[in-house]
Amino acid sequence: MRVAHLIIAHNAPEQLRRLISRLEHPDSDIYLFIDLKADIVLFNILKDLPRVYFIKERIKIYWGEYSLVQSTLIGFKEILESGKSYDFINFLSGSDYPLQSSDKFHYFLLKHPENAFMEFYNIENVWQEA
Repeated sequence: MRVAHLIIAHNAPEQLRRLISRLEHPDSDIYLFIDLKADIVLFNILKDLPRVYFIKERIKIYWGEYSLVQSTLIGFKEILESGKSYDFINFLSGSDYPLQSSDKFHYFLLKHPENAFMEFYNIENVWQEA
């Protein structure tokens, strides 16, 4: 079972390195979407990590705006166009950190092969600011 982790980040490359280290697993790849407002040079420390790929198309992301959805879709598109086959795409921010090991995470997904773990809210009822 293969997992693609899509991480959207804008700062703290050392913290992002720790997250990547925690997610490492032989059956997973990590895709990084770095906000266009961020200096990409700061993230060069991550370029040589195994199975880590940078999303090529970058846009400026603003909190609470459609740009976050757009960046996610761009990431999904590049993952699908990579030619690699994945069973799950796990979406994270650069500030997330898993409490369970990557082995436990993969085992959980293996036990739920037909599930999608997503939720959404009606923009008209819940997210009035949008």
